[in-house]
Amino acid sequence: MKPPAYIFIGLLESGKTTFIKEVIADPNFTLDEKTLLIRCEDGIEEYDEEFLEKYNIVLVDVEDEDELTTAALKKAHEAEKPDRVVIEFNGMWDLGHFVDEVMPNCWELYQIVASVCGPTLELYSNNLGPKMFEHITSADLIVFNRCTQKDKDYLHQRNIRAMNPRATIFLDDVDGNSEDYRDNMVMP
Repeated sequence: MKPPAYIFIGLLESGKTTFIKEVIADPNFTLDEKTLLIRCEDGIEEYDEEFLEKYNIVLVDVEDEDELTTAALKKAHEAEKPDRVVIEFNGMWDLGHFVDEVMPNCWELYQIVASVCGPTLELYSNNLGPKMFEHITSADLIVFNRCTQKDKDYLHQRNIRAMNPRATIFLDDVDGNSEDYRDNMVMP
């Protein structure tokens, strides 16, 4: 049986590591499975040894996109024999190329999760439009975090749902409260 692979994508400081840690720490997600965690960029938040040990995680760092090869990933898979794979993908790398050509066929792509910092969305959209669009349109789950009411209004005005009608979208505010994007969507 192929282990499920979860890809977490987002730009630097979008909250990927924090979100991954929350997901892995959730007892509904983690029992005693072994997780192969492929980290493709270092952010402010880190995985400490205690966390890795507690949740049976093997961390593999990939510093450069050229190192992210099918052969290297298969080698890590064969060495660790994980029950699941979590990839903290570098938001500036080509996700489509990774999914279509690099990800080994010994893994089953289960979910792509996009983490987006609400207050920086407009800035990044204006400066990195195609990259932000790729993150939003590729994801199965999109979490806009650290949102103020102004950010939430902007997201509804931009009609994010139209960019990716199949995704589940959540807006997390600065206090950690979460709301489903559909709850306050303007109906046509």
